[in-house]
Amino acid sequence: MSDNRKKRKSPMSSKTKTSITLAVFSLAILVVILCIMSGSLHFQKNSTSTEPTPTPLVTAPPSTPRPTETPAPTETPADTPEPTETYTVTVFAGHGGSADPSGTTTVQSGDRITVVFTPDAGYHVDSLTVNGEIMDPADSYTIDDVSGNVSIDVTFDTDSGQPSTQLPG
Repeated sequence: MSDNRKKRKSPMSSKTKTSITLAVFSLAILVVILCIMSGSLHFQKNSTSTEPTPTPLVTAPPSTPRPTETPAPTETPADTPEPTETYTVTVFAGHGGSADPSGTTTVQSGDRITVVFTPDAGYHVDSLTVNGEIMDPADSYTIDDVSGNVSIDVTFDTDSGQPSTQLPG
């Protein structure tokens, strides 16, 4: 028998093996972090342990049926207001002016909100879009009874229709 078998070296160096192991470990940690951030992996504190334990998203039914307790009916005092739904009104104002309020505003269902558009000097309201529907340009827009999320886009244009800055000529 030849001594060639004893002299064979591994096809990968130990440095290469270490690098691959480190890369796989880093990817595994990244996958766990992404699962937690996406909400597909949750942790719940165990009452008898300080270690977090994963909570499965889907649980199997118990193998033997358990009797369910019916909770006692609770009475809501007459002076307790019913919870109201909230919606967002998101306003985007283009270059050449501003809107008030701008950005995202939270409102209660049924509220009234008026958004005022203020063009910069030399500009005017050019277009107004509400939830994708084109409206007549105006200096304000009012929603009398908010019943859902609303997106408002307003654009401005120069009064002359030309750029407001002129190059020296």
